[in-house]
Amino acid sequence: MTCVLLSGVAGQAATVSITGGSSVTVPLGTSTSDNNVVNFAPSGVTVPGGGTYYGLQCGSPCLNWVTGATVTTTLSNFNLSWYFLGSESGNVNTLSSPTGTVIQTELNQNNNLGSNPPGTLFAGVLTPISTLTNATSFSFTLADTSSGAVGTLTNLLAQTGGSSSFMAAYLNPKIVGGKLVGWDTTSSASDWFAIGYNDPGSTDRDFDDIMAVAHITAVPGPIVGAGLPGLAAAAGLLALLARRRRAKFA
Repeated sequence: MTCVLLSGVAGQAATVSITGGSSVTVPLGTSTSDNNVVNFAPSGVTVPGGGTYYGLQCGSPCLNWVTGATVTTTLSNFNLSWYFLGSESGNVNTLSSPTGTVIQTELNQNNNLGSNPPGTLFAGVLTPISTLTNATSFSFTLADTSSGAVGTLTNLLAQTGGSSSFMAAYLNPKIVGGKLVGWDTTSSASDWFAIGYNDPGSTDRDFDDIMAVAHITAVPGPIVGAGLPGLAAAAGLLALLARRRRAKFA
């Protein structure tokens, strides 16, 4: 797993496309019917290299989110890193890799902290929980283990079982002093996006049953002319130059 936060963290060319679906205004706050993760930055989070954690901010009202959307990438090969944001759920939800490996199990980590110290709840939020390297597509799964409802990200964001649903938004990374400290939602395409999962455990529409951020970066393609054909062409060119030199001094 490799992801360097200080190089390539700032936006590159837009590599993520979120299309279709419908916009949703996310309710924010501390009640169970509100999103308890967005617009909250607990003080206990450690920023690698020092700094103040910014969290995921989207303003109030909280805009730029869509449901029922398709999420695609313009890249044929890419690295995809996931960051865990938090959750507020009575059920237990998981984010799993394409091989079925559980990347993150949420433990009701939100801004209703109660007796739980925020440093414990949000530890590692600015460190990738998973990086899929040199991928051509992705098939990550969000699942409610309590009800059995499952939703899958397979280069698109779609409900595939139960009454679970998703929201998605483009993000811009928040960089302070050359360090990643959090994210802002944006209406413009970028190489970052966030998802919020709504499990069928209740009738709310706050999409905070598990929330995560994803970052797509390009994988350098092969150099044109590399490999055996390139070596053969180079050898031929050298031979031609040698013949011309011999002819010149004959």
